[in-house]
Amino acid sequence: MTIRQSFRLVFGFFLALSLPGIISCGDAPPPEKASPPAVDQPAQAPPKVIKRIQDPRVTKDLEISGLEAGQYSWPPVPEEQEVVDLSKEPFAKNYYVVLDGSGSMHEKDCAENFRSKMDAAKKALADFVGLVPAEANIGLMSFGGDRYLEQFPLRENNSGNKNMFYKKIGEIPVGGGTPIHNAMVLGLRAIEKQAQKQLGYGEYNLVIITDGEYNIGPDPRGVVNFIIKNTPIKIHTIGFCIRSGHSLNQPDKIYYKTATNPAELKEGLESVLAESEKFVDLDKFNQ
Repeated sequence: MTIRQSFRLVFGFFLALSLPGIISCGDAPPPEKASPPAVDQPAQAPPKVIKRIQDPRVTKDLEISGLEAGQYSWPPVPEEQEVVDLSKEPFAKNYYVVLDGSGSMHEKDCAENFRSKMDAAKKALADFVGLVPAEANIGLMSFGGDRYLEQFPLRENNSGNKNMFYKKIGEIPVGGGTPIHNAMVLGLRAIEKQAQKQLGYGEYNLVIITDGEYNIGPDPRGVVNFIIKNTPIKIHTIGFCIRSGHSLNQPDKIYYKTATNPAELKEGLESVLAESEKFVDLDKFNQ
């Protein structure tokens, strides 16, 4: 057998093997991909959603830039593309709570029968919510490290919102440092938004609960001075288990209370409502 004959024989053999596949390709569709077998997945709870405050100005060295030059008005003029829904209660009182969620709130000091200072603060805050009038607005933000979480935006303290507020209190995390300045600026921003809805009327209270001095960002005295000079907002601070002077302990500018146990913490929050009754109205502020 010659080499040519051998090549023809081998070529014919392979052609015979492949011919049925070539013919069938034009007559039938390609086989479908096999689906993977179904696997029963365990039911999963929906993820917990907590609104993180987004503000490009929130950094470790946050400043209230552009406002020191006399360009500020109360309330601030909304952005052109911003739509503001006016409040049905323009004279409502507002209480925006900024709660320290730094790592030291895990500690037991001054907590007495509670597991931690945070647990004592949550209980005092829940009692406070129960005392706030239904027609007033209440909001809550927690902070710790670079985390600023608006647990509850300013809303009317009716029964439905009140129950939701109680739930949000239980979800406050703990950890990180104490950026009081940044937290206060974000509290100011939240109140500004509400003031736009109320056309600047009503009462505005920024309530800060902290167990320590700032250790992240600028000194909070700068934002305190700005708020006192440019807005009708009253600043209330409760220093919980703070044994020395604090940057927010400024009797001429801030309603400051010291709390060395859960009972005093509760009394400090209750005093916010009493001090609110002595609020200077906006007409006097504008004079």
